[in-house]
Amino acid sequence: MRTLGAFLSRKTVIAAAITVFLLFALFGFPRLGAIMEEETPEGGAFDTVFFYTPAEAVNKAKLYDASQIKASIAVHWTLDLAFPLSYGFLACSCWAFGLRLFAGRDRKPRFGLLWLPLGAIVFDLVENAAVSILLASTPGSLVSRLASIAASLGTALKWLFVLPAITGIIVLPLAGLLYARRNRLAL
Repeated sequence: MRTLGAFLSRKTVIAAAITVFLLFALFGFPRLGAIMEEETPEGGAFDTVFFYTPAEAVNKAKLYDASQIKASIAVHWTLDLAFPLSYGFLACSCWAFGLRLFAGRDRKPRFGLLWLPLGAIVFDLVENAAVSILLASTPGSLVSRLASIAASLGTALKWLFVLPAITGIIVLPLAGLLYARRNRLAL
């Protein structure tokens, strides 16, 4: 994790992460939102809900017609795949930068904390995969039941990791910069 953290904390990598995220925010996110708005039936949203039970996941899946299922699966493996990768890259680089600043010159940064933003990426992708499998599977089948459990857990864990990961994008670098300035450390 030390090598990854050292790489991610470089100013050029942070600039690249900001660029990637801004490009997605400008060009990908509006399209993602429009598709989700058009193709998600009333009460069928998975991504924007903090928690739902496996039974509720099955009920949500039943609301989708064939064209909505096709569109939802396609968006989960294109734009909704790019979104967690773009915000995750930004979160990981900002966290690494902030952690490096907090360590100062004399201590090793606690790059092990990067598991939190990495977890956000992983659980967002788990949610996407599970929802796609749930939508594509036969209702009531073993695959459907397992996918509903994975979707429910993936969504809850995603939000458990995403909220602090996103908060850390701003808080950790700012706090690290204040700490470095207070201690007159070189950036």
